[in-house]
Amino acid sequence: MFRRTPGPVDLRDYRNWWAYLPGACWRRPGGLAATAAASHGTPVTHVAYQDAEAYAAWAGKKLPTEAEWNTRRAAASTAPRTHVGMSSRRAGR
Repeated sequence: MFRRTPGPVDLRDYRNWWAYLPGACWRRPGGLAATAAASHGTPVTHVAYQDAEAYAAWAGKKLPTEAEWNTRRAAASTAPRTHVGMSSRRAGR
């Protein structure tokens, strides 16, 4: 399982940014000790393309093309940040 570090670390030693967590998998990212209820509200860890496509179709949407994704990603990376991970465009929502 990846773990947050206080700052830059030496990537040559995986123990600086990765920890073994018994039983961790896509259903239980918190490992064997975590309850199913504890994982509600956590981000999705693995999604197959076909599942994402099926969900988008069910929701009446479509997945962006690679060009659309890259254009939006580039635009978002130049937006001023208000706090970690949130652009100023989303801050007012």
